[in-house]
Amino acid sequence: MKLRNITGQQAVQLCAMAGIFLVSGCASLRLETARNNYEARQFGKAVEELTPIPKGNTDRVLFLMERGMAQQAACNYKASTRDWLDAMRAAETLDLYSVSGDTPSLLINDNVMPFRGAPYERVLLHTFAAKSYMAMGEMNDAAVEARNIVHLLENRDGFPDDPYSRYLAGLCFEITGDYESAAFQYRQISNMVHGATIEASGLIRSTSSPAPGKTPPAKTTELVCLIGLGTLRNSFQAEPAYVEVYMDDRCLGRSYKFTDVELLWEQTRARLQLRRETKKLLRIALKEWLLHEADKKNNDFAAALSILLYGLEIEDVRRWETLPTWLHIARIQCPPDLRSYRLVVRDVNGAVMEEQIIDKNVIKCGNTRISFSRGLNRNYAIGRNKQ
Repeated sequence: MKLRNITGQQAVQLCAMAGIFLVSGCASLRLETARNNYEARQFGKAVEELTPIPKGNTDRVLFLMERGMAQQAACNYKASTRDWLDAMRAAETLDLYSVSGDTPSLLINDNVMPFRGAPYERVLLHTFAAKSYMAMGEMNDAAVEARNIVHLLENRDGFPDDPYSRYLAGLCFEITGDYESAAFQYRQISNMVHGATIEASGLIRSTSSPAPGKTPPAKTTELVCLIGLGTLRNSFQAEPAYVEVYMDDRCLGRSYKFTDVELLWEQTRARLQLRRETKKLLRIALKEWLLHEADKKNNDFAAALSILLYGLEIEDVRRWETLPTWLHIARIQCPPDLRSYRLVVRDVNGAVMEEQIIDKNVIKCGNTRISFSRGLNRNYAIGRNKQ
């Protein structure tokens, strides 16, 4: 169909096709409702809202990411890994960041292209899948995900590193007996965590505490707390400073922030800025050519097409929104018979922001105890305190 011979009916069909692209590229009402249910800790309702996963929708990978998170929060670990593995396989068939081959996005906008996820999100898919495998006691499968994490981070093409994911990969190697690989990952992030130094053993030591002596300490029972705080959907939340771990009234230690996911998002967008500008210039050139050809035959249609094409010039801001904003880790000595403990989230002034009792799903791996938790307090004071 040549534009110079376009009929009124064909023009309507073209506009309708563009409208379909716009609708399919936007997050659906189901997705938004599910996210709201997740924040309200209605994890079962969030899962129901995202079931079934749409097969032909451009947001299929995003739906799987979000439902997997709700499944994990509901302790449906097998279902969460199934969703995330499906998301990984679907993402592997796409190339969101290729300028060539994206004809629909060149004509309309990037929202019409299937969502694959930013590099940091693809890393975190494996990170959270590894946590579900650990919760099920499937440590070898967790180690497989750890190798996937390392592969992606070692080939990240200038995108930001993720100390939390590296530490978790090291932990997976450690608990499966691959101490050399574990030590390598720990050394990679030895000086990347504010206020802490990561030893080759995985020990998290405050930078203000004295360096360990030459004689390694006797092996004791350790608790590793993998803690997610906040939500990417709440841009006005205050940043917690640290999380203390209590057994009864005794403080066993505190957490350190390993990764700021919002910062990963910002650094990724900055990295993609040149590619976005290049694609935008190509898109404008193509649209101008189409409008020029349309104007030769039908001035009214050309005017309508101009409004449509440029009205759809919207930046793609889709992302995995149920991810925590901040990822903390605490590694501390604990009694061998530890069955429960209390987390106390504090702000920069030491005031309590949230408390949580952890009394289940403490994973035993030799002398190491592993657990993970999520703080979703939406009543944090307004304002972010960057450290």
